[in-house]
Amino acid sequence: MKMDWVTVESVMDMVTSEPTVVREDESVASISVRMVDDPRTQTVFVVDGAGKLVGMILIRTLLEYIYSEYIPPEYLEFEYPPARGEMAKARDVMIPPVFVRSNDPVSEAFRKMLEYNVIELPVVDEDMHVVGDINGLELIHAWLKARSGDGAHANHMDIHTK
Repeated sequence: MKMDWVTVESVMDMVTSEPTVVREDESVASISVRMVDDPRTQTVFVVDGAGKLVGMILIRTLLEYIYSEYIPPEYLEFEYPPARGEMAKARDVMIPPVFVRSNDPVSEAFRKMLEYNVIELPVVDEDMHVVGDINGLELIHAWLKARSGDGAHANHMDIHTK
């Protein structure tokens, strides 16, 4: 079943209506609290002073940073900075951003999730401001909707066509 006609915009608010966005100078401790406060958050999106997307912090990356002393070096994705606790900032643990735009097909969002091994992506506007996010559960919703037509999941989403 082709999903190219389903846009990111049509499904991006189904699970998380507000993406978690932090400034690059926000502390790792503060980011950790924000993730725990909203268990649906799997990825935090990092913006600069102008509000433009500059990075992402995956829950896996945050866990690796917090518990890095227990991980054999060959399993670490990258070298973490020596700063610990309150001293470490978002910029110290973020990875480069991978993103989609609201008019992209969900198939493009899935391709990027697969290619970059992430389960949640920011949705950005033309100025790189985060306007939403899309995650794996929302992609499953899109598939269910496309599969059932106007069936059981019709009340959960309004699919737009290009």
